[in-house]
Amino acid sequence: MLTAYSPYKGSLGRYYDWAAGSRPGTLQDWKWAMDRVFEKGIQLDGLEAAVEQVSGDLKDPGKRVNVYLTLPFPDPQSKDFGDFDGDGTVKNLESLDTRKALIRWYVDTMTARFEQQKYKHLRLSGFYWLQKDLDTTVAGEQESVKYASEYLRERGLRLGWTPWFGAREKGNGQRLGFDFSAIQPDHYSDESSTMARVEETADIAYANEAGVEVEFDQRMIDLPRYRQAFYNYLITGVKKQFMNDALIAYYQDVYALYDLYHSEFPAAKQMYKDIYKFAKGTFIAPTGNFAGRVVDGDGNGIAGATLTDRGGTVVTTDVYGKFEIKELYATQNAFVVEKPGMQGREVKVDIRDRQTVYRDIALQNAGEGPDKAVPDYAITLPSKLATMDIGAVWSPGIIDRNDIAQKRAEAVFTSSDPGVIEVLPEGKIRSVQAGTAVLRAQVGPFEAESVAVEVAPWTSHRLKGTEAPLQINKGFDSPVLRDPLQGGTQYVVKEGSTVKIAHKYNSGNDLWMVFDHAGANKLYGMKEWRLSPNVNKDASPDLARSSVMLWPDVSDWVGPYIVGANQNGNGNGQDFTGGNHNYDGGENSSATGRTVQYNVWVDGKEPKDGKVISGKKVKVEVVNRIQGFNTKEQDGSGREILQETVTYEVEGGKVQVHTEIQPLEDITLYRYYGLQSVNGAWNHEIRYYAGETEVARGEAGKYSDSGMKSEHPDVDKYWLSSAVQDGSQHQLLVSLDRHYGLGQLQYLADDQPVAFTQAYGKSYFLQVFNKSAVLKKGAKVAWRGQYHFFSTPVQERTIKLLSNFGNGYAVPEEEASYQWEVIGDAAQKVSESGSRIRIKGVKEGTATIKAIITYNGKPQTLESTVQVGDNRQVDTSELQQLLDEAKMLLQQTGNEYRKEKGHLAEASIHIMRKLKQEGFTQANVDEATAQLKEAIAIFKKATQTTAP
Repeated sequence: MLTAYSPYKGSLGRYYDWAAGSRPGTLQDWKWAMDRVFEKGIQLDGLEAAVEQVSGDLKDPGKRVNVYLTLPFPDPQSKDFGDFDGDGTVKNLESLDTRKALIRWYVDTMTARFEQQKYKHLRLSGFYWLQKDLDTTVAGEQESVKYASEYLRERGLRLGWTPWFGAREKGNGQRLGFDFSAIQPDHYSDESSTMARVEETADIAYANEAGVEVEFDQRMIDLPRYRQAFYNYLITGVKKQFMNDALIAYYQDVYALYDLYHSEFPAAKQMYKDIYKFAKGTFIAPTGNFAGRVVDGDGNGIAGATLTDRGGTVVTTDVYGKFEIKELYATQNAFVVEKPGMQGREVKVDIRDRQTVYRDIALQNAGEGPDKAVPDYAITLPSKLATMDIGAVWSPGIIDRNDIAQKRAEAVFTSSDPGVIEVLPEGKIRSVQAGTAVLRAQVGPFEAESVAVEVAPWTSHRLKGTEAPLQINKGFDSPVLRDPLQGGTQYVVKEGSTVKIAHKYNSGNDLWMVFDHAGANKLYGMKEWRLSPNVNKDASPDLARSSVMLWPDVSDWVGPYIVGANQNGNGNGQDFTGGNHNYDGGENSSATGRTVQYNVWVDGKEPKDGKVISGKKVKVEVVNRIQGFNTKEQDGSGREILQETVTYEVEGGKVQVHTEIQPLEDITLYRYYGLQSVNGAWNHEIRYYAGETEVARGEAGKYSDSGMKSEHPDVDKYWLSSAVQDGSQHQLLVSLDRHYGLGQLQYLADDQPVAFTQAYGKSYFLQVFNKSAVLKKGAKVAWRGQYHFFSTPVQERTIKLLSNFGNGYAVPEEEASYQWEVIGDAAQKVSESGSRIRIKGVKEGTATIKAIITYNGKPQTLESTVQVGDNRQVDTSELQQLLDEAKMLLQQTGNEYRKEKGHLAEASIHIMRKLKQEGFTQANVDEATAQLKEAIAIFKKATQTTAP
């Protein structure tokens, strides 16, 4: 777990006030990170499965790998961290002793959870300090590290660190208390840096007995700068000897190694092999040569001139001024060129693997001014990417870098390999076949700096983003689950008991949320949701203008109770009281609950009646008294047996709800939902989630549930969507804090769902059922959750045209032209810009996206079909059964079939990754099911295995 923030926006590292939307980390953020490590099927569980497969392939059943768990940064800026040790107090991390206690609690908790998993192939070896620098000016920060390392050593564990290059203490890991550290050069991410950054890091690491981090991601497949940066790490590992003599950490984003292995480009596969060789200590750094002359202003060779590289190696020119330097590392090399009596200069040259780069280096006489500047000729190409399509014709040019006007000079061109690139009589060049050739140019008495040009077929084209229908069907990566949309400025008015809260909802409307007395018991709470037209960027303060009802009060949102008094009951059978439930459901029936008091604050101040004010947070606190099923009376004289205090905090469409329940006598709570919703305006689809993982979905107007608690114990939210209305969809995300109070579900039986939806149009969290809660007088229980009301536009999709050469490099978008066309009336173009088009679904059906890319005068045409508005409910049951079958086959089949097992495991991973990327539509699920079914059939045939 290396993420910097949790979904709750708290920082897991040091909090910086310039990080928009973040805050110092709290217990909620830490617990999210802790739980994520132990999610089934991924993280440690996935690593265990991977090592299991590898151990079989290597015939090493006892194989184990070391695991280091992340230790978030105990930030003294977190003054209301939370109650991590259960003593009832919210901790302030300004105290060093509290930070030490937090570290100890975290280590103990994570170690215990790790041990409970009883992993066969994973060994917990220590923890990784997440914060990538250490500020010795912050009191106690160094002491926190020292305490963590000492406590871990007591437990036989170690503490590691990977400081970034800008950390002032990056070389002091051991002296600070870390057991080991690997310094990040940050060369890969810093485009202004060169290989010298990696070399400097290696020198610092060597001097301080630290390691080095090797960094890369998928960009090195198609962008030359990142590919060279990647090889700069490997080359430096050979040059500075840390490949074999130091600790090496690797950063590969998420899928880089996987994508390299599966890439269609030979260069990408070679990079995968080179990483493997580097890890094994057998990588041989690529090298090339540099040759040419040192000359004077007239192009005459200078004998005895010297070229000195940064390592101090000196090469001297011969009597003709010639030099040749072989076996230079294939990266940028720099030389200081000098001759007594002449002005020295530094030259930089990009060496290519197995190629010789040529140039004449002209020196100016000492004392001569800029008006006597010597020429510095270089070849220019019509593209910034030195890659040609087979058969392409280019017109290279020559410029003098010392000429302010940059006039093109006449030259005679030659190619080092005419079989790859030939020079035409008129001076143009034509690519003949795949390969690399060095293009040279003679400008009068001077040879210009040559350039290596690669020839590769321009044949790889694809439209990315057209595989999935244009609909919201990818909840697992929806930004709403991770980063809830913000509603901006709120305007509030209180008129008697009515409180109206407005925020900007979508491009055409504000949403007004109205609080008032509502329901059969006239309890105070959320009553109405109204839309008021507004096309401006911000919400309107005019709360007297017209509006339309989005949804009115028809039922309760904070749930009723099946609760009874333990003594002196009247013998009535179990029934709901409180919420929207009166004595018997009749229109004039007596109430079973009443609001004792309510208070409203806007940013901590009580609003004046009738005055519209703006505010960031509106807080509504409601105190209700509730009767029991065996204390209610038809004449309204029933006895109240509990008091509930419901606190709403409204901010930009998000409503945080906290409910505290205080028994007024000894009671038993038999069934309780607490957090629930009325699905009228959000009645199209419901999806159930555990974190960001979708576990079930259904139609909002039919019964559905999240699965039994025993099956999906971590369900913490459900997401309701409306059908498309006026170009948008109404969305409601309902979340229960599963780490707090009744939300921990200690009173919910395992054979009950955590959340469910009834056909009459309501959804519920089930907090108490089949495990009754016996509560003593005065003993309080509580829960908290959140409603989030927001709107999304009609589903749109950005489609990008990806175009690559056979060497993997992408066509420079700015050098190509693009034409887009949407064919058919199911979709429309929203906008287009270069290699991208944005389309939206208009009606159910299919549309064709046609794209034409023209590069160097050569056009390529692509077409792809887009499915719009597939409203079928996605059935993944068969796919899940096949995944379970594949997993069982892999576990039960002997290691003599390790090759076949590897193929099946690889197929399963590829199929599911593609499905997640393209979306869980029925068409995509059907395709994935067919592919997995075929892979299992092939496996069974190869191993002669019957179904388990």
